[in-house]
Amino acid sequence: MNNAMKLWVEALRSGKYRQGRGSLSGEYGGNCCLGVAVRVLIPELDHDPFKIRGADLSSYPIVKKLLKLNSYDGSFRNTEVIGKFDTYGSTDKLMGSLIDLNDELGWNFNQIADFIEENHKLLSN
Repeated sequence: MNNAMKLWVEALRSGKYRQGRGSLSGEYGGNCCLGVAVRVLIPELDHDPFKIRGADLSSYPIVKKLLKLNSYDGSFRNTEVIGKFDTYGSTDKLMGSLIDLNDELGWNFNQIADFIEENHKLLSN
């Protein structure tokens, strides 16, 4: 894992960020796991929930670049873990994303941090 990804995983586990669903950052202070990445890697946005907008990282390409993610939604594909995909919420069982884990399956930040640590090579280019 690169340093940016380590900072992100640490922030997910820190308890500092309230989890939300459906957008990077919501009006009530909740964050998607990718919203936490934006807050950590662009610190000037960390203090205002209204400044972080969108459902994925397409508005924040620098965050995608720093994390070296394959996609703006944290998509992953790997036939080696196909047996696990039933629990990742993907319809084709070969694909999933961090957004799926956060929004559709309701994984908490600790579970997502564990997944990132264990599967960072699936997420990174």
